[in-house]
Amino acid sequence: MSRRSRRRRWPWVSALTALVLVAAAAGTAYGLGWVDHWRGLDRPAAKPLPIAAVEAGDATVASPASGGRPVAARVRRALRAPLKDPRLGDHVVARVAGLRGAPVLAHGNGSITPASTLKLLTTAAALHRLGPGWRPTTSATLSGHTLTVVGGGDVLLDDTGLAALASDTAAALRHRHVKRVDLRWSGPYTGPAASPHWPKTYLPEEVVAPIDPLWVDEGHTPGPDGTLGTEDDGRVADPAHDALAAFGHDLSGDGIKVGKVGGEGAAGRIRLATHRGAPLDQTVEHILELSDNEGAETLGHLMGHSFDGGVTATLAALRDLGIDTKGLHLYDNSGLSRDDRVSADALVQVLQHAATDPDLSAIIEGLPVAGWTGSLADRFTGPASAARGTAHAKTGTLTGVSALAGTVTDADGTPLVVAILADGEDDTTAARDALDDAMADLARCHCG
Repeated sequence: MSRRSRRRRWPWVSALTALVLVAAAAGTAYGLGWVDHWRGLDRPAAKPLPIAAVEAGDATVASPASGGRPVAARVRRALRAPLKDPRLGDHVVARVAGLRGAPVLAHGNGSITPASTLKLLTTAAALHRLGPGWRPTTSATLSGHTLTVVGGGDVLLDDTGLAALASDTAAALRHRHVKRVDLRWSGPYTGPAASPHWPKTYLPEEVVAPIDPLWVDEGHTPGPDGTLGTEDDGRVADPAHDALAAFGHDLSGDGIKVGKVGGEGAAGRIRLATHRGAPLDQTVEHILELSDNEGAETLGHLMGHSFDGGVTATLAALRDLGIDTKGLHLYDNSGLSRDDRVSADALVQVLQHAATDPDLSAIIEGLPVAGWTGSLADRFTGPASAARGTAHAKTGTLTGVSALAGTVTDADGTPLVVAILADGEDDTTAARDALDDAMADLARCHCG
């Protein structure tokens, strides 16, 4: 299989945007990106194009303040009308709390469809289980003249990283006087490459790529505009084989003849070279900021090797963190499944942990900033602009489902942890506007 034309390297997601004061707290916001609503689903997000640091101008872009405790009566008053907004439909569940302690507002009961807010639970579990400094590895191994590339679930592996591995591998082969190899790949995942709880159209319609332990650019391909990192990105049907073919092309360029490019097989006895990926905390920031479905499913597979195993490992890690998992019924790690159910309480508890536990701080750092970064870059306009820069939240969108879960700082600098989810709405765009308005009401509130 010949290699596709050389693709532009996808950049790192995080870019420093601004440093300002809100009350007594300073904060930063990270790299610009976007997630487009496509066919009513959370499309796996494209990595952002290279940009300079975003200039905040007169706007405030800040992390949550560190002190203050919200007053229940004031929070209830601020959200009394927003939570009854007909744009949110007939099933709304909301919780508001401080950085510690029980919620001061509880609206609605029971579990609810999370959409991509589920990624908060997935990333918390992965950071707790693997550690923020954990790094994936992609290795080249050899047995005879069969070279096996062992994928390790590197979410951010790109052409440059793969080419570096190929260069090191070619040098090791020359040292062993090996001039020709056959290629295959290996990895730790088991089970299907797509969740049985996803519609069967997800792969053929390129909503998401197959979840493989070896890929380049997460199995994304340039769309009609010819570049990666835009909303029209495609998906390859076989990411592991595509990456293997690219690796073979790089080996050939380094003087090694490549014979057969095969399928999956066991790792070789001799490790020739290894490429280490980015630390997990950086990957988590990328996943949350851009609502990366393939990346979130990779974290589940890293913990449990399969869709079922990932869910089991996620729930176990959450319980170990002290998160109440009652009412959680998970079938994937991205939130693409409509069968998923979570509680707003669990989302709030994870955010509270992330705000106070250094090992989970990448969750707070990776939250999109209202009006500035990630999946909130083009939101919070008009009346909702009061929350621009002060609301940091994970989005969740499926047809009939809209959600926000994150933090917002009120008018007095009081930090609020907020989860608002609606899965009975009829107009997704209108529901998203209603959620933005609710967060803006909290930003204007004197709730402390």
